[in-house]
Amino acid sequence: QNIDCIARMPCHTDTISKSGCLLTCLSMLGLRTPAEMNIFLGDSSFTENGQLYWNEAAKKLGWVYEGDRTGLSDIEIADLICQYFVIARVRTAKEHFVVATGHMIDPTRGTCRITIADPASPGKRYLDEYPLLRIHLYKP
Repeated sequence: QNIDCIARMPCHTDTISKSGCLLTCLSMLGLRTPAEMNIFLGDSSFTENGQLYWNEAAKKLGWVYEGDRTGLSDIEIADLICQYFVIARVRTAKEHFVVATGHMIDPTRGTCRITIADPASPGKRYLDEYPLLRIHLYKP
């Protein structure tokens, strides 16, 4: 389904498909479409510039926002995935978010790799395909 409705962005000039990777990540975890999540969260969950109020979104979803973390190894992130919904902020040409969905041991590398759901690039399957900036944790 192609979702192309207005996101919470300045002057409503951007669409969810263009600038809504974080909203789409929340949608994946909250079992709603991005359009439904946008309406469900409402204006009070976003700043005037379209940035998410992490705690406010958590309250509305019935979750607890446990903050963000930096400098974690893949093994540490894998442990957190068992306890939390994990949304990773990664470095691209602009701010981007992906959902950490699980982990696997790569037999060729012999290392732990974090699997992801990427709203913008379905071909990207692992967190290490991006430079990681931080992870955000939600307790369902």
